[in-house]
Amino acid sequence: MNRAMVRKLLKGTISLGGDKSLSHRAVLLAAMASGRSVIGGVSSGADVASTCEVFRGLGVEITHSDDRTVVSSNGRTEFTPPDRDLNCGNSGTTMRLCTGIFAGSKITARLVGDESLSGRPMSRIVDPLRMMGASIDCKGEDSRAPLVIKGSPLRGISYQSPVASAQVKSALLLAGLAASGTTAITEPEKSRDHTERLLQALGCNLLVDGLTVSVEPCQTLPAFEYNVPADASTAVVFAVAASILEESEILLKNVLLNPTRTGGFEILSRMGAEISFESRHLQLGEEQGDIIVKSTELSGADSSGIATATFIDEIPILAVAAASANGETDFHNVGELRVKESDRLQGIIDLLRCYNITAVAEHDDLKVQGGEIRKIAPPDHKGDHRLAMAAEILNLKAEAKLIGGFEAIISISAPEFYPQLRAALQ
Repeated sequence: MNRAMVRKLLKGTISLGGDKSLSHRAVLLAAMASGRSVIGGVSSGADVASTCEVFRGLGVEITHSDDRTVVSSNGRTEFTPPDRDLNCGNSGTTMRLCTGIFAGSKITARLVGDESLSGRPMSRIVDPLRMMGASIDCKGEDSRAPLVIKGSPLRGISYQSPVASAQVKSALLLAGLAASGTTAITEPEKSRDHTERLLQALGCNLLVDGLTVSVEPCQTLPAFEYNVPADASTAVVFAVAASILEESEILLKNVLLNPTRTGGFEILSRMGAEISFESRHLQLGEEQGDIIVKSTELSGADSSGIATATFIDEIPILAVAAASANGETDFHNVGELRVKESDRLQGIIDLLRCYNITAVAEHDDLKVQGGEIRKIAPPDHKGDHRLAMAAEILNLKAEAKLIGGFEAIISISAPEFYPQLRAALQ
């Protein structure tokens, strides 16, 4: 950066919105439960709003007020057959997990999505659900939306998943609640485990044995109360920003610290980031706490030994940290990025190129060479909220100002991103 330029730094306490993954699952399970559930801190992003709208279309009452979401339902066996398409918007989590729930239900539902979601393959859940006896109609060999699910009797299976995917695992576990016999899923490495923790906390007979998770049928779920901790993925964005903007120091309040979600912080620590954790505590089996981040000089690192699933969503912003580091940073087994909201792997490479940084994909690995971050071309977020956030942090480092105008796309996951970032900038 031009040293004559006014620098920007981050200071103060940052309170982020509720974790998106946990918000989805809390709303889903509350809709499946019988009674009135109260959930605090639900993400106000567009993705979770899509989940709420899907279940409203099934007769579930969902209201929001004073940072509380109240879900009143008669239970998953009493969903009202929908009289319209159920729109999942841009949310792959909504579409995949709802497909699992509806597969063993008494209703027929047609799930649709926006252009981006309609282009994403759903075969990774459709194929094993069909093995369980699910009736699902979809488009093409890779099973793209719209998906028409006709509820039918299911049977438990033992499934060896070719990918570590919390969405695949969760879809099968949720279907397994309505299946006859045991449903077991084995992954090549451990993916995020929010669904397992919540189901266990709600009394389901669920067993975790290494990389295998199995569940027995569970006809009813109880209503519950829960407070969703701050979003772990967005917290990594602010941690990277504070690490690379000189003289920064921030406190991130009450962040989800589930070990299947902290790979991003592990990688930052390997790069030499100054990160500390305070006030750790458990709620419904989920660890949370405060995080203090101070700016420091970063060095290139290697992700070997850290399960990719624990940082897959944070790779765009971790690539920004890598761009600021001395030397090369290698991210391994990240091919899953090609089937996110965009071809996120190529999107990262293209974005870094706009800021004079070299990055290459070799098979399923991403290599980023740290260097001088300076803007040489307008960045393109490709309609991807995580690329948009990464672009803003790159631009702060390069030009000491925000690009702005990405509110619509970033609000999909983090509507609080701009307000919190602008409040902390000095």
